[in-house]
Amino acid sequence: MFTHATRTHAALAAALLLSVASAAAAQSGSTAAQRQKGQQQAQQQAQQQAQQQQQRLQQMEQALQKTQRIRDRLQQMEQEMTRDMDRIRDQERLREHQAVRDMGKTLGQMAHDLNAATLQLRDRERDRLQLRDPEMQRDMERLREHVQAMGTQLEDGLKIMERLQQRLRVLQPGK
Repeated sequence: MFTHATRTHAALAAALLLSVASAAAAQSGSTAAQRQKGQQQAQQQAQQQAQQQQQRLQQMEQALQKTQRIRDRLQQMEQEMTRDMDRIRDQERLREHQAVRDMGKTLGQMAHDLNAATLQLRDRERDRLQLRDPEMQRDMERLREHVQAMGTQLEDGLKIMERLQQRLRVLQPGK
């Protein structure tokens, strides 16, 4: 009986060990699958972040081009206004032209400053460290939106300046 009991215990122990080994192997297999799934998700997230960063950089480049066009147009307007002022003899009209030209200069300085801020923002966008901080990402997004809104407002200001310049030319005698 002793041998039969020992054999039974040994068989039970072997079955138990086999069961534990099977469970460990199954768990190891599911852990590897989970690890692989986690790696795939991380890769997808990294690709998505890279695409978003590329889109933001393209937006920054477009904003830079827009502010440069505004700066160029404002500079051209200032030159035109200065030429027009050389022909004006009436002091009151001359002061009106000077005031509009000075507003154009101010808008030009604003465009210059906005361009510099956009360049800095673009450089920060290229910084990979900010991608790791969600709060910094949100703040940078807000700043990007603010810069874009300022560009739109500056463009609106340019349109107003062009209308003022046009109006002054209409009122200018001899034209």
